Amino acid sequence: MNNSSANNARFTPARSLLPAFSPLTTAASPTTAQTPALAKRPSPVVSACAVCRKRKSRCSGDRPRCTSCARQKTDCLYDTDDAGETAGQAAKRRLTSLQHRVSAYDRVFAALQSRPESDAASILSRIRQGHDVDAIARHLSHGDLLLQMSLVPESKYRYVFPVVDEMPAYLIRPDNPYLDSIVYEWTARRPRDADRSAGEGSSGVDGGSLHTATEKPHEFYLKPYHAAEVVDVLLSAAQPSKWTEVSTDDVLMRRLLSRYFLVEYGGLTFFQKDYFLQDMVEMRRRLCSSLLVNAALAIACFYEPALSNRAEFWNPDSLGYRFIAEARRLWEIEQGVSKLTTIQAGLVINVIYNICGVDRVGWSYTERAAAMARDLGLLQGLYRGSARLCDAGNFTAWALFNWQAMVSFSFHRPPLLCDPPAFTLPDPAENPAWYGELWIRYSLSEVQYPVQFAHLFKSLSELAVVMNDAASHLFGSPPRNSTAALAALCSRFTNWYNKLPGPLHPRNVALPSQLKLQCVRPHSSLGIHTNRLTTAVYYDVLLDAFGVHPQNMVDHARVCFETLLRLYYLRHGADRLDTTCNAFFLQQGFMCLKDLATHPQSPSVAAWRSTLILAAKCLYDQGGSAHFARVLYQVLHDQMPADAIAELGRFAGTQMSWKDDIHYDEIRTEYVASLNARELIRVGMLIESPQEDLEDESSDEAAPSSSQAFPSDHGYLSQGPSKDDATPIVDRS
Repeated sequence: MNNSSANNARFTPARSLLPAFSPLTTAASPTTAQTPALAKRPSPVVSACAVCRKRKSRCSGDRPRCTSCARQKTDCLYDTDDAGETAGQAAKRRLTSLQHRVSAYDRVFAALQSRPESDAASILSRIRQGHDVDAIARHLSHGDLLLQMSLVPESKYRYVFPVVDEMPAYLIRPDNPYLDSIVYEWTARRPRDADRSAGEGSSGVDGGSLHTATEKPHEFYLKPYHAAEVVDVLLSAAQPSKWTEVSTDDVLMRRLLSRYFLVEYGGLTFFQKDYFLQDMVEMRRRLCSSLLVNAALAIACFYEPALSNRAEFWNPDSLGYRFIAEARRLWEIEQGVSKLTTIQAGLVINVIYNICGVDRVGWSYTERAAAMARDLGLLQGLYRGSARLCDAGNFTAWALFNWQAMVSFSFHRPPLLCDPPAFTLPDPAENPAWYGELWIRYSLSEVQYPVQFAHLFKSLSELAVVMNDAASHLFGSPPRNSTAALAALCSRFTNWYNKLPGPLHPRNVALPSQLKLQCVRPHSSLGIHTNRLTTAVYYDVLLDAFGVHPQNMVDHARVCFETLLRLYYLRHGADRLDTTCNAFFLQQGFMCLKDLATHPQSPSVAAWRSTLILAAKCLYDQGGSAHFARVLYQVLHDQMPADAIAELGRFAGTQMSWKDDIHYDEIRTEYVASLNARELIRVGMLIESPQEDLEDESSDEAAPSSSQAFPSDHGYLSQGPSKDDATPIVDRS
């Protein structure tokens, strides 16, 4: 009983709660009228002022002065920008601002270290004048580019020949097809009309159409090629900084890639531009890689005139050095894996070594690329993947074949690949998208022009097939250089020339890549013919095969060759690097030296001397961008007579010499030059380091191998890839 009472008392229900006071309750209720209103809770203060935090007092957060500071009559200071910003957000904002300012100081300090003396003095002057560091850093990043964009393009649309400012009389022949070209008509014969038309601009977009002498031609017939720029939406959207650790300046790197596509992509093509840029923009790694991007940026540095130390491949402070060093690091990481982008990068790196005069080392990269191509089945048409990847693989196969064929023929070595790729190139007229197109636009013009890349690549590939067979016949083991075989090769070169498409017809060529393609035929013919005409059997075979006097064939090839080089210089100059033309200028210079030596009383002596000085000047100008061009210039310069050297100095306004700027001990070249019509010699045998005169002539040191091409303290060109790498993994992604 007692337990039951205790349980009932324990579980007695609680008293019901009354509803809370509401201001909407009518005032008629006496209880409501007597209940006081509840005080509103104050809003929390997000950030207290510094003074209240220091003395640990409550802060009202009022601005510009809180209640506590107003009562104490002290200054009220806030670390936050506004009442809604927390202390953590303010600290993060201050840290970001500090990092930005430190970055600005770093850029200014780096510029003082790396810029030329004149630029460093200008920066220091701005600092002493009290300019803000951010303003100076912005000027360093964008000021030079904005200045270049604001400059009016060069108004001189025609270069001038040295000594004799007209075409030599011996070139004015009815069988010279280039005298009927549009570029000759508007550059050599009507220069004043050309300058006026160039200033007015032209219209039209068909780069392959024909023109009569009375029509105003397109701009590329009237203006130097370096006045143009590449127009590509993908290139404008690319962010190379996501693919390299060398630089974060996307504006500069896009400009470098544009230079490469403009100058060398038409003649030295190793990857399909559109696929490369698409994957770069979309961050896909099948047809774009960090290795390929760094290699492309490295070679592009040679073509950018704003980089004053671009030829100094040994200089760790040069931008090109840093890009190629990064490319070599990535190349070593990717060894053992065969990929399209690695093959393409290997070919680009080979060209870089050639530009530096270290082709003996660079060739090993092409050998490694050829091995990767075999692993992937590129040459046999066995590469598998999506349609896009298969197209890229076939394009790469032909790019590899073309490069090794041209190098093998030029360097007098057997080719790496005996047969061309199994894939048949499509007709450019039916499938131009397979090749892609390169569009250019000249300064102060809205008209865009195609460079006819599809026709150019296909014609170059067809020429490479002939050159590959020629290298196999002439330099294979054993050589198959019978007179009948050589006559057949000459006939194949002629047939290739006769089948050139309309945009590459001699009348229509104007761009550097088109003129250089035309140069290959006479250049090759001279290399095959000149040292064999003394053989009676060879003489008779040529006469029977072509019905033309063999010596007349050689003379015609020389006329075409010199005309093309003169048109190239007259229209485009030679102050911008063009690696292919260096070989042409050197050969032309040596042929003129032979003419001057064997026919000193000829009426053409003045014209020959003019051509010799022109060839020397072009090589000297090229030396501003490429170390090996300096070597070739000195080789030609050392063979020139004293009066020609003096005349060269008068024409240039200075004594032209690169001897003190050549690193002779770092040259590793097997390049072959034609000293005259009867003698071929490797340029490396003509190079003597000035230090060799001080050494003991009795010392007989072994020649360095390709793995020791550079001293160990001279960085990235020290050695090529190892030929003993493990069996590669095939990457078909």
